[in-house]
Amino acid sequence: MNHAVVLRLASEFQGFSRQLHTESLDFLKGRLLPGQPQFWTYLLVPYTKASILNTGNATAKALAEDFGLFGVLLWEKLRQTYPGQVDAWRRELNWLNKARNALAHEDYNQLVKLTADSVSIDDARARKWKTVLDELTEGIDRIVGDHFGIVFGVRPW
Repeated sequence: MNHAVVLRLASEFQGFSRQLHTESLDFLKGRLLPGQPQFWTYLLVPYTKASILNTGNATAKALAEDFGLFGVLLWEKLRQTYPGQVDAWRRELNWLNKARNALAHEDYNQLVKLTADSVSIDDARARKWKTVLDELTEGIDRIVGDHFGIVFGVRPW
């Protein structure tokens, strides 16, 4: 059961990240080319082709690069806003993605390495990852919304 929970947590977080990226694109369309849908594809292509979240896990690097396409300095802003939490968020996100990959690809050697690093895949760890992802989700949503609010003078959500 714990393995299914880990896979679901990673999947849900990636889904959130991709959806926020898409909502950011929708906001850009409306601000930069309002009422001109014939040009939207040209605007969107660089953002969608370069998106790591469309093809890979929602890692710290993928989040930074994908939201960096909009000029968001994600981890720097998260660190400024949540100074005592960011290192733990990044560490746990890294562990979650390693566990997700090991489980999804049946990489038993990686599971052994995780256990050796004191990362057990149990109820307590799953609850910890859920808490971290809840906090991180709220933080990313806030940082991205604030960024667009500063750039365009109005928050998108």
